[in-house]
Amino acid sequence: MTPLLSVLFSFIGGLLVVIIGDLVSEEVRGQLDRIPMVLLKIAGRRLPRELREEIYEDEWLPELLYILRRAEARPVSRLLTGTRFSFGLLRSARRIARARAGASSIELKRLISATNAMQVVGNIAAVLGGYILICGSAMILGLVFSSILGLVGVIEKVGWVLGLTLTVVLGVLVGSLVGLFVSPSMRLALSRWVKPHKTLIVQGVEPRHGAAITALRALQTFITGPKGNEARGIGFMAFLTYSIGLALGIVFGVTLRRSALPFEIAGATLAFLAVLRVALVDVASMWFRHRQRRAIRRKS
Repeated sequence: MTPLLSVLFSFIGGLLVVIIGDLVSEEVRGQLDRIPMVLLKIAGRRLPRELREEIYEDEWLPELLYILRRAEARPVSRLLTGTRFSFGLLRSARRIARARAGASSIELKRLISATNAMQVVGNIAAVLGGYILICGSAMILGLVFSSILGLVGVIEKVGWVLGLTLTVVLGVLVGSLVGLFVSPSMRLALSRWVKPHKTLIVQGVEPRHGAAITALRALQTFITGPKGNEARGIGFMAFLTYSIGLALGIVFGVTLRRSALPFEIAGATLAFLAVLRVALVDVASMWFRHRQRRAIRRKS
C-alpha cells in the first residue's frame, strides 16, 4: 500500500470515528434528557386534575426546558440539574397542590369521591343479592313443584316427548305467573335497599372516580334506573330459573335435598352481600358524610 493510500484511509477512518462518535453522543444526550422529563411527568400526575394544566404545563415544564437549554453544552450537568429539579417537585407535588387548592378542598373532594364509591359498591351488592334471592327462590319453587306433583324423574316412565311437553307447559304457565309476581316485589325491595347517590353539593368540588366505579355506577343505573326502583329483566330471570328447576326435577330427577349445597352457597353469598351493603351504604357512608360536613365547615 502506498503512503498516499495510507494517509487517505486514515483520514476516512478518522472522519467516520468522529461522525459516529458525534451521533452516539447526541443519542446519549437525548436519552439523558428523558430522565428528568419522565420524573417531572410522574410529579405532574400527582397533582389534582384541575390543577395539572396550570401547574405542570404552564410552570414546571417550561422551567425544566429552560434549565436543560441553559446547560446545553454539558450533558452531565443537564442530567444532574434537571433530575434534581424534577425529583424535588416529585417529592413536594402533593404539598404544592394543597397550598394552591387549599387542603380542605382536596380533602372534601376525596371524601365525596369515597362516599360515592361506597354507595355504588353497596348498591351493586344489594342488586346482586336481590337477583340471587329471586333466582334461587324461583329455582327452589321449580324443584318443589315437580316434587309435589310427583313428577321427579317421570321422563323415564312416560318418555322424552311427554316429559319435555310437561316441562314446557308447566314452565310457561307457572313460570309466567312467577315472573309477573316477582317483578313488583323486586321493585319494592330495590326502592328500599338501593339508595340514590346522595352527596353534599359544594360549588367547585366535583367527585372523581376511576373506570371501575364509573362502570359499576352505569351498570346500577341501567339495571335499577335513575331512582333505583326498577328491576330490568328480573321477571324473565325468575321465569327462566323456575323453568330450569322444573326441568331438573322432571328430566334429571333432581330433588331439593340432593341439590342443597349450591343453595347453601347462594345463601351464604346473599348474607355476605347484605352485610356488605349495610356496612358500605348505611354505616360507612354516614360516617363519611359527617366528615364531609366537617370539611365544609373548615372550608367556609
